[in-house]
Amino acid sequence: MPEELIDGMKSRAHILGDRDPTELAVENPDWDAKWDAVWRDNRDGDGQNNVHMWISMNAQAQPFTDRPVEALEAQQAWLMEQCDALGQKVRILAGNGPDGALYQASNAVFETLPDGRKIPTRKEHFGFTDGIGDPAFEGQYPPEQMKTRVIGRGKWMSRDAGWQPIATGEFVLGHPDESQELTPASTPANFMANGSFMVYRKLHENLATFAEVIDGEAQRFATVMQIPEDEARETLMAKMVGRWSDGVPLSTHPTYAEWQALRQTLENDDKLYAAEKHND
Repeated sequence: MPEELIDGMKSRAHILGDRDPTELAVENPDWDAKWDAVWRDNRDGDGQNNVHMWISMNAQAQPFTDRPVEALEAQQAWLMEQCDALGQKVRILAGNGPDGALYQASNAVFETLPDGRKIPTRKEHFGFTDGIGDPAFEGQYPPEQMKTRVIGRGKWMSRDAGWQPIATGEFVLGHPDESQELTPASTPANFMANGSFMVYRKLHENLATFAEVIDGEAQRFATVMQIPEDEARETLMAKMVGRWSDGVPLSTHPTYAEWQALRQTLENDDKLYAAEKHND
């Protein structure tokens, strides 16, 4: 496997920003105290608690609710049964969730409709629309779809060539990347061909503090600029990330009024998009 995977997260913590590089020569056994137990114990001691695989289970929600379909629980039970059938030679390690849980649950941000039904949105938990910058690479879409998908998500070549998809090898193993090189992978070569790497990065988002700071600053900004607090809040959030909360870039619509005018012309806002995705 590539060296980054062989080394593991703990030995590369100072590179990833999880540990102060100046602290490496200082004895500090509690530097990873805020990590989940399963990762603190990884590659320590006799190796009995080493993490070798990470399994992700993804499920749709039950219609117009924020609860997953029952098949998710059935799939988890099936996984437990496989571990039992192997005599726990393969086992699920605890400590990857709150209070020593066997798993870390996650879910989309839902919006409640006036009639009480719920629909998933594209929002992440701080309130910004997510997934708008997903890249477009060669072979990802049929040619006709690629003509539009590649705009702003591929690479700009020239006025004549326009937008072109990114090399497949930037995302899929076994294909040349933008440098016409093959990314190092495990052998034999076909073991990981057409596969990819996935980063599992668990961060704590302090939503309460974020909301408190934004609300306080929005009040002051609204007073100084003599604008409504809603406008002040949206403007401050947009200036933090360079985009309005629905993903429209400030570079194309720099003012709140311009952004609102654009939203009035859009055929699909977040609610319609979420409903369509749910119906799909």
